[in-house]
Amino acid sequence: MAIFGTIIIRLFVQNTSASWRWTYYIGIILNAISIPLYYVCYHPPTYKMLHAKGRHLSKWKMVDILGTFMFTLGLLMFLLGLSWGGSIYPWKSGMVIGFMVAGFVILVGFVFWEIFGVCHYPLVPMRLFRNRGFVGMIVCGGVAFMVFFALTLLFPVQLTIMYAKSNLDIGWKSCIGELTFLRTIPPSLDLYG
Repeated sequence: MAIFGTIIIRLFVQNTSASWRWTYYIGIILNAISIPLYYVCYHPPTYKMLHAKGRHLSKWKMVDILGTFMFTLGLLMFLLGLSWGGSIYPWKSGMVIGFMVAGFVILVGFVFWEIFGVCHYPLVPMRLFRNRGFVGMIVCGGVAFMVFFALTLLFPVQLTIMYAKSNLDIGWKSCIGELTFLRTIPPSLDLYG
């Protein structure tokens, strides 16, 4: 579905009365099938099985609540500033600049809290960033998903604007972006085999 989703949805848009709503109907159908399967097939261990020692409240005391709050608030404010800039408010607007600066400052405070704060289980253990393999994997994954989202979101829009001949033609050309991304994955990862 990931590769040929663009052509399938464009066929639904062209040939059914529900049109683009089929993108949601397919999700509803798949979820309706998967919920009973989860209930029948998935039996994870209970909380008592995993945590035989210790009481319930003692586990909540170890959660990094301040770090979670700072990360969520900082990221939310920064991304709101980015999304408002140039569309709802001008980039020079105090609302956009204030949200972006405040979000960035809160995220920097979050990093300092994670490094110097006293918490049993930090939200992001900073010791992970001393591992070069972990950092390399994060950087490679970030770059790969930048390419992925460019090919899945921007490429079909670009095709529609520049080469809008027919709905199906754009759908088939959009599939090329998905196939190109899959070819960039090294065979050593063996994601599908």
